[in-house]
This record gives sequence, structure tokens and C-alpha cells, in this order.
Amino acid sequence: MTADGVFQFLAANADGSLYLQLAASTRYEFDTVEPNGSATTLQRRRYQVDVAPSGAATVQDQDADARGVVAVTLAMTAVAGPEVQQRQDALRAIAAQPVASFRQTSQCQLLDTVSPQRSFGTDVSAGFPRVRTRLPSFGRVRSLIIPVDFPEATGKDDPGILFTPLAKEVSDFYARQSYGRLAFDFEILPNWVRMPFNPSNYGFTAVNGSGDFTSYRNNIFAMIDKQVDFSQYDAVYILVPKDLPMSKMGYGPAITGPTFTLTGYIINGATGGADMYLSPGNEWRWMAHETGHAFGLVDEDLDHKTQTLGHWGIMAMNRSRNAIEHIGWDRYLMGWLPEEQVACLPMACLGSNGISVTLGPLVRQSLDTKAAMVPLSSTKILVMESRKNEGYDHIASNNEGVLVYTVDMTIGTLKGGYRTVRRPGSIDPAFEDAALRVGESVTVDGVTVTVTASSKDGDTVKVSLP
Repeated sequence: MTADGVFQFLAANADGSLYLQLAASTRYEFDTVEPNGSATTLQRRRYQVDVAPSGAATVQDQDADARGVVAVTLAMTAVAGPEVQQRQDALRAIAAQPVASFRQTSQCQLLDTVSPQRSFGTDVSAGFPRVRTRLPSFGRVRSLIIPVDFPEATGKDDPGILFTPLAKEVSDFYARQSYGRLAFDFEILPNWVRMPFNPSNYGFTAVNGSGDFTSYRNNIFAMIDKQVDFSQYDAVYILVPKDLPMSKMGYGPAITGPTFTLTGYIINGATGGADMYLSPGNEWRWMAHETGHAFGLVDEDLDHKTQTLGHWGIMAMNRSRNAIEHIGWDRYLMGWLPEEQVACLPMACLGSNGISVTLGPLVRQSLDTKAAMVPLSSTKILVMESRKNEGYDHIASNNEGVLVYTVDMTIGTLKGGYRTVRRPGSIDPAFEDAALRVGESVTVDGVTVTVTASSKDGDTVKVSLP
């Protein structure tokens, strides 16, 4: 890549040599490119060249030999055996199953319309069915933590000591969110895996979304593919030292696309960045949020800039220390809320007298009805749930009540498809005062929700039409 940010393809001479005149005091990047027909066995690698004012050139993190020559290479791509290839082919078939193949069992199971034709490019969804290549939402999730460090950010802590509390918090959190239906089994590699590159080689900065995470992850997996049987894990987390500067790799996303390995594939997990250490105790919240994406859940805010759901769930604001329990719609989508605990109220069954539903606190593991839902159309649903100061919800007593919100199946991740309906007088910018209290009502698309009773054990709502 030239100094002005443009990539050029340059052919070598007949003897394999290549001569370039580079400007002094300039940084360049170049990729080694696989020969024609070799993309299945070889992967490109990116290198960074710094030209000093004197004209001397150095390749970052690569030492020259006695002649001043720096060797650069391609990466070997894992070549799977027949049985592994069958598993990879089966994954491709699962990823390609369209939304239309899902059979609804309730009028409240609204279908995803953002990505009706699915593929590996479909990573999350607000509607049914849940993305089929995502983590299982029941049983045990086998998970591996790979501690990686770099020449410019070395790991000084024992990985087991640093990451065991994080793993336990995530495991405890999801055990509670699933009402005991799900458990994580974490394994942590005992030592830091030193990378022969720095994050800056992949274009990472403090800007969210910067850099080439796909190549970064693929090269890490390729380096350890022969030492780790990835077929033994459902989720893989690449975690970094706590003193990695934000400027070097500010934000780490979920893993939701496939990397094929000698033993199968990796398609779920997360890649750590400096943001996981933004504040004390944020590590596990970051990981729980990214794991939510690995389950197929969307970001429930608007472009990470403004709130539409507010601080009412870890998928809307993972750095909140207030109400971070997963909302009822997400639990329904995951299967953690079965049909018998959801009061599905089609508009045809509503009238001016209304239907009363008593909601047990969403947070509690009980057999109570946890949510009431009204399909406002084939693509938009109204949800009501009782939120109390329990579990992972830290809510002031005067802010407890019935959270009312809508979910729009035509709106994708980070586009504000989840919207809280504020109670009268709600002014908090994070919507923390938005839940309805006794005697209060809101009307959404002609449906009126009124809270008629409340106690520590739940709330009663009347849902009616004019």
C-alpha cells in the first residue's frame, strides 16, 4: 500500500526479485500474495515497512539477516481430512437455510425480514428463527480462551489468574439468563501465545470498527491450529493483555464468521480489544455482550451513539451497572422463555374491556408468566415485562415496574429496532425511569397498556383497544 493509502499489485522479475524506490520518512504496507490456484492452501500476510529519513528501510517485527535481507512468507492454510470436510460442508448447509424453512408455533414468533435468505454473512437477527450457526442456547457450551500477546504489548499476568474470574462471571450470568438451561465450560490456555506481529499491522486504531479482524483471527488460528483440536469447542475467545493501549486496538468484536481449521471450524466467540478493560469489572460485561452476538442477538441501540431501548439490557449497553438482564424478547428468541410463560395476545382477541395479565419478575427462575406480547403487525411486536431490583438488575425502587417496548423485524442490528415506550413524565436520557408504575398507561399503535397492580412478586397489566 502506498503512502496515500492506495494498494497496488506489483509483479516480480523473472528471478523473483522486486525493486522499488520508496520515499524517505514514510510508512508502507505490503501483502504477500498466493500464486494462482493456491488460495485453498496459502493465506496472504501483511507486513509494515518504515523508511527512515536516511533511506534505511525496516520491516516491523521482522529481523534482517547478516546481508540485510528480511524473509517474508505466506501462511499455510489448514487442509482438512474427509471427515472434517464433511462437518464443514454440513455447517455451510445449516448456514444457508432460509427463514422460510422455520415453522412458527405462535403468532408472536415474528419472522426476521432483514435477512430472509441466509448464509455465513448472516450473523445476528431480531426475529425468528435464531441464526442457526450460532451457539446452542441449551446444554453445555464448551469454550476456549486463547491468551495472545504482542511484541509491543506483552502479557505480564498469569492467564489463568487473569481470566478465570472473567470466565466464571460470564458462566454465572448466562446460567441465570437461561433460568438454568445453559452452562459454560471454560478452558484457558495456560500461557500467553506470542504473536509475531502487532495489532497495528492489521490497521487497528482506537476507532470502533477499524482494522481487518478476519485476517487477524485467521492468522492467530493458523499459528496454533496444530496444537489445538478446535472441534472440541463451541466458542473460542481471543483475549489480550490488560495494558494493551486503546490506540493499538480499541475495540474487539464477536466472532460470527467461519474460520476453517484442520479439525473443523471456529464460528462463534469473541476477539478482545482494549475496550474490555475500560473500567474495573467491565471485562466480563464486555465478554457477556459479545457472547450475546455469538448467540445471534443484535446490538439494541442506534449506531452505538444514541439509545432507543435505553439501559435495559446488556445488548443495549454492556457498560451499564444498572439493568443488564437480557430482555424478555431475547429470552423468547433464545428459547429460554417457553410458550407457556409468554402471554401472546393477538389484537383480534383484545377489546375495550381488555385482557389482564399478571407478570412475574423477569429475573426470577419460576413458572410465572414472564412477558405479555401483542403482534402489532407481521413485523412489529409490543412486549411488556416486570423488572425488579434483583439479580443483575440494579434498579432504584422508584424505577421498578413494567417495561414496555417494541421490536421491529424489518430493522437490523445497530439501527434502533428495539424501542422503549416511556411512561408519562419519563425524562432520563438512558430511559432508566421509563417503566410503568401502578395507574400509568401508554398507548402504542392503538393498543393501551395500563398497570393495575404491583408488588415485589410482580405486576398486573391490562391490555386493551379503544
